[in-house]
Amino acid sequence: MSIVDIKVEGHCHTEFSTVEETFRENFASRGEIGAAVCVYKDGEKVVDLWGGVLVQRICGYAAWPESLEYTTFMIASEVQ
Repeated sequence: MSIVDIKVEGHCHTEFSTVEETFRENFASRGEIGAAVCVYKDGEKVVDLWGGVLVQRICGYAAWPESLEYTTFMIASEVQ
């Protein structure tokens, strides 16, 4: 899969454009094949991005869905 094949969907407030740039960079130069990120600020969703593929052990690859339940290891972190 090449970077041309990676589709990133969702939205990102303009003040958090560096989050979207970094998210896309993960596909372009860090070998990421599927990921999602969602950020809330003061109770408002300001970043909600997903893209690439989800690796499924039985069915192979599927497009990363908008809504996916998964285990979160870090649920809160202050960004400065």
